[in-house]
Amino acid sequence: MSIMTIHRRLVERSILTYQPLRHLPFTPAHCQVRLLWCFARSGRNHADRERRVFSDESSFQLCPGDHRRRVWRRPGQFADPAFAIACHTCPQSRVMVYGATYFDRWIPLVVLRGTLTAQRYVDNILRTVFQPFLLKYLGLIFQLDNARPQTARAAMIYPTAYKTLPWPAIPHISLQFSMSGI
Repeated sequence: MSIMTIHRRLVERSILTYQPLRHLPFTPAHCQVRLLWCFARSGRNHADRERRVFSDESSFQLCPGDHRRRVWRRPGQFADPAFAIACHTCPQSRVMVYGATYFDRWIPLVVLRGTLTAQRYVDNILRTVFQPFLLKYLGLIFQLDNARPQTARAAMIYPTAYKTLPWPAIPHISLQFSMSGI
């Protein structure tokens, strides 16, 4: 039975599905603080935003690894080992994909097998791909995103010839809320 069939049958019987609250609605005080925060930063010029380089790394599993066996049988038929499909239960191989972009340019995607450690981040990404890109276009600012490879000691002590803009541990709006006592 598909999700659409279940949804259609619930609607036919006038049974409403539960929709979880995705976020708390802003109170008027929250809206006021958020508006003040936006006004304080509205003086920044467009050129600053065009010079920021954003990066992201994602991990992908190459094979589905839920460690379950798939069995197909007719209704009323007992489990038959002849219809069992064996599943690979060893650790699955993973790939890390790293990329960065700014305004209308981007760094080619870097694909690394396994996990991305701080030393691999410095050796395979910063030295070989990222630093030449930043030195090619002078005046760029690298926006850190508090990812573990970027905040590790090996990456922080790596000598850099470009500016970095640290990502705050607390989002600006939460900081404004805590300062205003909300």
